[in-house]
Amino acid sequence: MKKHAVTLIVMLLCLTTSFAQQTTAGIPQTDKSGVIRLKGKATQMVMPDIAVVYFNVTAKEKTEQETLAKLNTQTQSLISRMESLGFKKEEMKLGNYQIYENYTYEGGKQKRSGYIASNSIILKFKFDKEKLSNLFGKIMGEKSENISVNFSTEVSKELQQKTSTQLVREAIKDASIRAKTIAEVADLRIVMIKEVNYQVFNFRPVPMLEKAYSFAEADVTAAAPAFSNVDVQEIELSEEVEITFQVENLMK
Repeated sequence: MKKHAVTLIVMLLCLTTSFAQQTTAGIPQTDKSGVIRLKGKATQMVMPDIAVVYFNVTAKEKTEQETLAKLNTQTQSLISRMESLGFKKEEMKLGNYQIYENYTYEGGKQKRSGYIASNSIILKFKFDKEKLSNLFGKIMGEKSENISVNFSTEVSKELQQKTSTQLVREAIKDASIRAKTIAEVADLRIVMIKEVNYQVFNFRPVPMLEKAYSFAEADVTAAAPAFSNVDVQEIELSEEVEITFQVENLMK
């Protein structure tokens, strides 16, 4: 017990518990008021509820017009396949479009051989293993020329907010319990909460699989990922609250 008491008193000093000296009629007196400042923290592992699939479509032809036409055809074909599986257009976003000249070297000289164009489609939907399996099975079961795919998982704003509310309460409770323990050991009495500091944390998406799957016209025999046999990686959410407690010194 003595060892624990010493440890908590050291914690008390480290956590900036202080008692000021005042002077009344030229006689130094100890002010009975002071503060305990510490941080309460709470964490929780959360199962992501959003799947994000990134498709990159590439086309290569001799002329700019032919390249763009091919890129458009491949992109529309991909969108149609996703729609046939029940995905909605509002779940798909187009981005990262680019086109540039392609060069080859012949006899030590640079020669333009055509154009390369690419764009990306981001598919975001409520996580569902069966829908993911069907999606990859559809893409890999057909000749998908020059399409690469990778995906990750996210926690929706709704789930973040719900979890955050719970964690903030637990963090405040954690700080209050530890402050009470310190006060009891140091012969202090908690008068009130003087200040609360809280900072909102941003949550980053976590990759579900690091490997990107590439599908070429010459390679369509590969099996689709077995999502039904793979558990999604959980994401740790946390909240931290700093609380300053006003305390009174009970020592005589």
